[in-house]
Amino acid sequence: MPLLTTDVPSTARAGAAAALAAACLSACLAIGCAAPGSDRHLAPFYTRASTAHGTNWIELLGGSVFLESEAVGEKSFRRGFRPFYSSEDRGPGDWVAYILVPLGHTRTRHGETVSFLFPFYIFDAGPRADGSFEWRFGGLPGILMKENSVEGREIGWFPFFGRFESFLTFDDLFFVMWPSYIYARGGPKGERVSHHILYPVIGRTTGEGEDSWRVWPLYGESKIEGRYDRRFALWPFFHHHRNNLGGGGEEEQNIWMFFPFYGRTTQGTYRSHTVLWPFFGWARDPRGDFRAWDGPWPFVRFQSGGENTDVTRRRVWPFFSYLETDRMTYRSYLYPLIHLREERYKLAERDTLYVLPFWQQQDGVDLETGVASSWRKLWPLFHVERVGDYTRGQVPALDPLWRNRLIRFHYAWIWKVWEWERRDPVVRQRGWLGLWRREKDAGEDRCSLSFLWSRREYRDARRREVGETSLLFGLLRWRKTEGDGFEMLPPALPGPGWPAERVEAPPGGDG
Repeated sequence: MPLLTTDVPSTARAGAAAALAAACLSACLAIGCAAPGSDRHLAPFYTRASTAHGTNWIELLGGSVFLESEAVGEKSFRRGFRPFYSSEDRGPGDWVAYILVPLGHTRTRHGETVSFLFPFYIFDAGPRADGSFEWRFGGLPGILMKENSVEGREIGWFPFFGRFESFLTFDDLFFVMWPSYIYARGGPKGERVSHHILYPVIGRTTGEGEDSWRVWPLYGESKIEGRYDRRFALWPFFHHHRNNLGGGGEEEQNIWMFFPFYGRTTQGTYRSHTVLWPFFGWARDPRGDFRAWDGPWPFVRFQSGGENTDVTRRRVWPFFSYLETDRMTYRSYLYPLIHLREERYKLAERDTLYVLPFWQQQDGVDLETGVASSWRKLWPLFHVERVGDYTRGQVPALDPLWRNRLIRFHYAWIWKVWEWERRDPVVRQRGWLGLWRREKDAGEDRCSLSFLWSRREYRDARRREVGETSLLFGLLRWRKTEGDGFEMLPPALPGPGWPAERVEAPPGGDG
């Protein structure tokens, strides 16, 4: 009988292979496992890393699921499942969450909560000035609710009915079968009352010096004593407005228009005319030699001079546009392609250049601190940002939005091949889906290529250079210490197994 045969059942061979694999795995586990909380780099499936910012970072599935916690105490303060949801604790009583950015947002701060998810609902709650607590809700399909701890609850169902106090800009609002009938009370003193039937067809408002009414589109008057008197007939054709009726140093303004054919505005020595609104218009005021011309709008516009303004405009659109104020100069060429802006404020200066959609750049300086900043984006290839000695960047930069960090955080992890940030001594790097990581601070430098290789460098208490290497899930690990030579480290599966607590920089210098 032969010692070996080839007729062993396939199930037996499979069982033997499984037993051998289990034995190997058991042997490896018996040799050494990574300590709880230590670095584990199995991207894109699972990564736990001690960061150069002094936090612990856990991510799964290439960064879609993440959790960031304190290095000591393991208290988490940022977590999420991108791009669907993320939340962040920003301090005592300050919490924010995002849902399907930019559609949803919830924030609680100082006892107040504001939340929305467009277009489904909007909600806010918090203490009021009179000491009461109030919450308000509006959502599909037209549900409106408000509850005050003193005044009670109010409910409406738009457009069928509703009765509310202190709603939007109204002190009191009531409607039935909107727009069939609407009652509103408001104004600075809460004494201005309005009634509307088939809004905006029939309306009447009185109180606090106002006496207004309309039967639209036939005729309407809107008058507030000491402020204005405005009327229309056969809307939108005939309009007459008298504004600034209260004196007080303001010159009365008189506007009339036969829409859209001709309109005229006068105020002191100022005169303006419009023909075929809004296409042609011109204005003149001898005070300050103010001159303006539009025609045909929006393609051609010129404005200069003025007694109380430092605005100069020149536009032959889309070829050229120029705007100058006392704090800003703006130019555009071949609109909307090329834009240049120079801004000079009391506390900051900023210069911006857009060559859309490909190039975006901005340079600025904080005049209080002297800190310079810059931004460069070559879409869709990269962006780089600098603020003082801090630098960060990303390759590629597929999102065309201007400097929107919220969009980048929730979506760019999908496509960014490389990102980095640096503020000496901190250096952080991350490759696509977290396959490569580097976390360097003053105490140590950790680099890792998922599954295969990891390197840790630091100085020990005697200021000797120490280098540690991990290979193959942490199966092979060794240390090389300056002056002491080479030594093997116990395996730490799955690796690299570096401790969660980072080495601090030794006294007298960086690590």
